[in-house]
Amino acid sequence: RRDHLWRRVPLGSGPVDIDVTAPAVNREEIVPGLDLDTRVRKIDADGLASVTVSLINTNKTAERGNRDEISFFQPEVEMRGKGAPCFASRSGRSKELGEDTDLLSYRLLYRHAREFASGHGCSATWVGGQEPTGHAETIRSGFVPQFELELVDSNPGISSDWFSMKRLAEAERPEVCNGLEEFCGQYEGWINSLRERKAGLAEDLADTAAEHIDSCSTALARMRSGVEFLRSDGFAWRSFQLANQAMFDQRCQLAWIEGGTEGDEAPKPDQHFWRPFQLAFILLALRGLADSECEERNILDLLWFPTGGGKTEAYLGLIAFSLFMRRLRDPERAAGVTVIMRYTLRLLTLQQFERAASLICACEALRRVNQAELGRDTISIGLWVGSDSTPNTRRNAQAAKRKLRGGEVLLKGDPVKLQRCPWCGAAMDHNNYWLADKQRKPAFTISCWAKSCEFEKRLPVFLVDEDIYDHRPSLLVATVD
Repeated sequence: RRDHLWRRVPLGSGPVDIDVTAPAVNREEIVPGLDLDTRVRKIDADGLASVTVSLINTNKTAERGNRDEISFFQPEVEMRGKGAPCFASRSGRSKELGEDTDLLSYRLLYRHAREFASGHGCSATWVGGQEPTGHAETIRSGFVPQFELELVDSNPGISSDWFSMKRLAEAERPEVCNGLEEFCGQYEGWINSLRERKAGLAEDLADTAAEHIDSCSTALARMRSGVEFLRSDGFAWRSFQLANQAMFDQRCQLAWIEGGTEGDEAPKPDQHFWRPFQLAFILLALRGLADSECEERNILDLLWFPTGGGKTEAYLGLIAFSLFMRRLRDPERAAGVTVIMRYTLRLLTLQQFERAASLICACEALRRVNQAELGRDTISIGLWVGSDSTPNTRRNAQAAKRKLRGGEVLLKGDPVKLQRCPWCGAAMDHNNYWLADKQRKPAFTISCWAKSCEFEKRLPVFLVDEDIYDHRPSLLVATVD
């Protein structure tokens, strides 16, 4: 509140002894209004106890009172043993995981990671315990979690000349399929090396490892099925070619933009490659996407690891494959929504929309020079995120543009979502957005206006709900709500 001034008053208490030799529950006041609750649970055969320490605010307030005045901010608890370091690692202590496959997998995959404490409503950190059998000296709570998360990288043991997007797009079909089969063979060799490593695991971990290896073998079989599908199905092969060409063209354009966009056309050096897992993911999903009789259509394939590993590019490649496959099979009747991407957060949705728009431009540029194969209908993208983010109607979009022209800052319903052309990188503002109402279907249109740009007159992008319903963009980007 503006009429209140707050002053930080540090509070603290002396050390509190906790007897961990027997199960017990204890609670005592350490400062007025704040209790320390300690719970010591069973002692195991190694003499180890599980201890939970909590802070409890005992202050009371009226139903509509000011809770800030009776709150404790940024509390911290620190625990030390008497004498030598005594806090043992919690990792691998729980033997009763039941049939929870995720927990069993984590226990195997993170068997070398050591955890000495876990926070409940807070984070936990510790000092010491780096040695494989060492104990932590100190454990303390924290109100902001901290963790050093390493980036996901490719397996250095797997390499191939066929990771090149350009080569996959331009080489002859038998040569490409043979190269992809060699890639599958390398993956098989890595799986066999896992079987050798499994021999050194404890029995309970070895059972989980065997299940992981079986899953890898299933993925390998699906990858090889994908390669065979490319050999035998002409539409699948051509779609794969075009998808690699679109991904390559997009990567060239983005590199050109990031480098300063010099010249009228982006250079296209052979320096854009798939990561091994990306190409593997595409191969194992090909048949399920394109063959309506394939049992794999009942499988949900999930890419799940920290940001920065290349997940988006993997499924953008599959999106391009799906778009081209549908157009090749029926070029005259393949228009309409082919793929829906849904995100949980609007900010993330907008970020991914920009990346996807660049790919759609690459796909549309290829369609324009291959109309006999891919049809006359534009390959396009739409953003469908609700009226708080984009206008619902063309009338609202025009009204928003007039406000922007007058210098007003829009907090809701701003139609200007692309600040630069997703194809050539030219800067754009509200002046690039206009209502094209003298055509078969009107649309709130985005034009790059850069004379050297493929999309000088019109970008294949729809940002207004009314346009999305009328034009049914090929790729629809939305939020889950």
